[in-house]
Amino acid sequence: MKKWLPILLMCFMLQGCSLLKIATAPLQAVKNSVPQSTEQSKAKTICSKDAVFNEAGMIISCGGKYYNYNQNYEQTDRKLTLREKIAQFITHGAGYLVWGFVIIVLLSSFGFGWVVQAFFNGVFGTGRVLKQVVQGIQDARKNNKEINQALSEAMDEKTKEEIAKLKQKENIK
Repeated sequence: MKKWLPILLMCFMLQGCSLLKIATAPLQAVKNSVPQSTEQSKAKTICSKDAVFNEAGMIISCGGKYYNYNQNYEQTDRKLTLREKIAQFITHGAGYLVWGFVIIVLLSSFGFGWVVQAFFNGVFGTGRVLKQVVQGIQDARKNNKEINQALSEAMDEKTKEEIAKLKQKENIK
């Protein structure tokens, strides 16, 4: 393990900004590099005298000094190909994995390791129960004891109560 840690650290340090690209992928919108179509228009209206407009804002007549400059820009994005969609899905997934790993490392290093331990051992202490049962079975095999006697010696009262509750729940005799 001592040899793997420096190798992993060197890999992360030497890969440049690609880790940053992966880590920020879930936070970015879908990228589309080339638009399908763009429309640009410029309009310039100059009136030398008074202008009369209709309800839609169009000039009916013009009589004084009137200047109007309009610029419009509209871009229609193209649809992504299947290959691009798959690549972006993989990049987003890798980004979520990086953030999950960072969160797990931070939680574990800041004293929340007991949360992870409780998750893996089970909420009701199944790890402790299993450990005592296995210890009793091993003791019975090594010392040629009866299995019930060895299990009774290996388990404490709390474990015996939990097993009794489990038997009652499942109707096991």
